[in-house]
Formats: sequence, C-alpha cells, structure tokens
Amino acid sequence: MRKNQSPLIDEWFIESYRRSLADTKKYGLVREGADVDINAWFEPKYLNKALAESNLKDYWTPEKVNPANFWDSGPAPVAKSETP
Repeated sequence: MRKNQSPLIDEWFIESYRRSLADTKKYGLVREGADVDINAWFEPKYLNKALAESNLKDYWTPEKVNPANFWDSGPAPVAKSETP
C-alpha cells in the first residue's frame, strides 16, 4: 500500500502526466500546437518540507521511470474476479 499511495512528485508521477497529455493530443482532446511544459506544473519543495517536518522524508521511495513499472499506452488492465 505504501508504494501505491505515495504522495511523492517523482519521475514516475511526472511521466504519468506527460503520457496523459500525449494521449489527449493523440485523441484530439487538445490541439496539437498546444505545447505544455509538464515540468513547470509541479513544485515539490512544499511537499518535501511537509514530509521533513512530519518525519516522513524517507518513508516512500521515489520511483524511476522504466518499462517494467509503467503502463503502456493501452487501456488499464481489468482485475479478474475471484468469484466463479
């Protein structure tokens, strides 16, 4: 649960927004010429200060972006039901 509920603004978090923006352009929800600097959207210093003040600075591990821990451009996987 710690990994799934991380509040960190890490590489993985920013890449998820980058990919979402790419998908919105791909599906015509945002004009192709609308360039957005995703990195300018996030300022982690306030979060980092709050985590340090709460003694939670090292509680979560920042996630790096790599194909093994990131979804592809397709739809999210559907969980299989445990009931027959």
